[in-house]
Amino acid sequence: MTLYQMYFVDEANRIALGEDVECVDDSAALRTARAALRHRDFPAVEVWDHSKRVGRAKRFDWIAPAMRAAESRVQPLSGA
Repeated sequence: MTLYQMYFVDEANRIALGEDVECVDDSAALRTARAALRHRDFPAVEVWDHSKRVGRAKRFDWIAPAMRAAESRVQPLSGA
């Protein structure tokens, strides 16, 4: 198992939260990061293996196109 670092970034692309996770390989680390991103309020997560960047996932990269389109049509309620 390898210790990976997950860095959740904010809208300004700054690291807002870091977490370590042990995974068997790079693919498993990216899957774990995508799953963790579903439960966090950040637009993206980067996965690192020490000084090597393994990958980056954005919140909407893993959402099905139909769901993404539906979410983009949601409008805020107007004041009553």
